[in-house]
Amino acid sequence: MNKREILMGFDAFLSNMNLLSYPYKLSFAITYMCNGRCKICGIWKKYKEKPSKIKEELSLEEIERIFEKYPFFSWISLTGGESLLRKDVIDMVRVMKENSKNFY
Repeated sequence: MNKREILMGFDAFLSNMNLLSYPYKLSFAITYMCNGRCKICGIWKKYKEKPSKIKEELSLEEIERIFEKYPFFSWISLTGGESLLRKDVIDMVRVMKENSKNFY
């Protein structure tokens, strides 16, 4: 089998699996709050320098609308600061799980 045949087979595999039609992975910054003061990361400074920035975070309702509209993610990475500092993080995960068809 030559390179061309292998690549054609791989393209056919991806097409059959619908992997080319939409993204499956989402890296989602849900907060920049952080109780750590790591020397290699300055993310905790975002709210210290500009406290009003917390108002820019998406609400649970906004997140729910996003996942209702785009239900195809199977891999969701919660990033930003310390995600567990959000009081509604459990509800957020529930919304993501309920609305993402392939989420596990």
